[in-house]
Amino acid sequence: MKTKMVFCLSELMPPWAYQVVELLKRDAEAHWRDSTYLMAKLILNIVGGLFIGFTFFKTQHSIQGTQNKLFAIFMAMILR
Repeated sequence: MKTKMVFCLSELMPPWAYQVVELLKRDAEAHWRDSTYLMAKLILNIVGGLFIGFTFFKTQHSIQGTQNKLFAIFMAMILR
């Protein structure tokens, strides 16, 4: 008579939250060690921030000015 071995995956795998935390740690460490990536992101954020800041500097206090300010916030969020 043959016996079947049945494994429950939940018994073998660590919890989902633990896996996410470990993945984030590993990803952060990989990015931290890559100085080229860090410098590129730093320069991109500085140049992008200056570009967005000076493009919408002293906008009018009108509906169009408010839309421009919201668009500047949107562009800053996309750049990140």
